[in-house]
Parts: sequence; structure tokens; C-alpha cells
Amino acid sequence: MKVDGLAGSALETMQRSQQQAAGAADRIAKSGTTTPVGEAAGQLLQGTVELKQAEQMAQAGSKMMQAADQMLGSLIDVTA
Repeated sequence: MKVDGLAGSALETMQRSQQQAAGAADRIAKSGTTTPVGEAAGQLLQGTVELKQAEQMAQAGSKMMQAADQMLGSLIDVTA
């Protein structure tokens, strides 16, 4: 995989994780304010799960970026 392709994928993954986290935070904040109590618990649980998924997605993106950085460093070492 090309370094720039990996870095681009990492950035895209991190951006998607931010969007998912924002959506999950919105769902959590709205649970119990605009929905009946029974539904609020389900929305709170779903928002919490989505927030955890977003965290893991951000960690994966970070590791991808680290791998791209290491590949670029190795490439520079080889050509120097």
C-alpha cells in the first residue's frame, strides 16, 4: 500500500470516528428529553455503544497513521 494512500485512509477513518462520536453524543444528550422514559434507556445504551465504537475507530485510525509514518521513515532511510 502506498504511504499517502494509507495516510489518507487513516485520516478518513479518524474523521468518520469524529462524526460518529458527535452523533452518539447528540443521541445521549437527547435521550430522556424528547422521548418517553422506556425509549430513553434504549437510546442511551445505543449512544453509549456508538461512542465506544467511535473511540475504537479513532484508535484504529491513529495506528494506521503511525504505520504510514513508520513506512515513510523507512523509505527516507533507504533512499538517504
